[in-house]
Amino acid sequence: MYEELSWRAPDYDLLRYLRFRMALMLERDGQYEAALAEYAEIYENPYTVWDDYAARALYRTGRVYRDHYDDNDTAMEIFKGVIRGFPDTAHADDAFIQVRRDYEDRGDSEGLIEWLSGEYSVLTNTEIADNMLYTLARTLHVEMEQYEDAIEVYRLVMTRFTRSSLADDAVWWTADCYRLLGDREQERRLLSNFVGGREISLIMADYDYQWYSPSFFRLAEMAEEDEDWAEAISVYRGFVRTFPLSLKVDDVHYKIMELQLREGDTQGMRSTYQWFMDEYPDSRFVDDAQELLEQAGISL
Repeated sequence: MYEELSWRAPDYDLLRYLRFRMALMLERDGQYEAALAEYAEIYENPYTVWDDYAARALYRTGRVYRDHYDDNDTAMEIFKGVIRGFPDTAHADDAFIQVRRDYEDRGDSEGLIEWLSGEYSVLTNTEIADNMLYTLARTLHVEMEQYEDAIEVYRLVMTRFTRSSLADDAVWWTADCYRLLGDREQERRLLSNFVGGREISLIMADYDYQWYSPSFFRLAEMAEEDEDWAEAISVYRGFVRTFPLSLKVDDVHYKIMELQLREGDTQGMRSTYQWFMDEYPDSRFVDDAQELLEQAGISL
């Protein structure tokens, strides 16, 4: 069928798409040897390192060896070939997931670290480099518990890949490493700078990345551990100012009220309770807030 249709293809790109679709159909039909031959015609003749069809054909080749031939070793070498040969394509990310999971499933953290270190030195300026470096840091952090080494690698993610979606993740996990090392001042400084430098978008009005809220709460937790009630309240109020529409706003106000009770700030407690009445009269914390007032000897 490929021969019958290929002469109709108006350009080379469409011709390659047609060849890939034919190979995929052969694979799905269980004609694996024929599919592999067609895939090879594509990935053995790439026209750029960004050749999406070549990368995808090589990736599918790896899947055939792993899923249908039960040849995991060959499949992993092929996936590594996708990463090395086509690192700026989406299929390199797909292949990277397969390789990483293989190391993890085998419990070979040291092997993963060795492979990542070697490949990153070659692929530093490619699209997949941030993912490789971040995975290296996470492996050092979580699997090897080498927190100081992990911090160094996380910092490379933050400084070399400032626009990467993984940069903020690296900040949070660096702070976690400092926590595990018992360095509270470095942890506090890092998280304070993080929430203080939060990105504001002119288009979307706000940018609530997944680690901002936990960072506020961790800073407040640290202040409470130090029995610095005023600082904890300040952090919680910072969260409310930053995320006024958060579903946690009433939770935070109740927490503020608890801390005001510890401080003996009866006027502040009245003010916070009035906030509940004005803004969240149906909050599940209203009854609990009333109990706090009673504990403080404040009449409604």
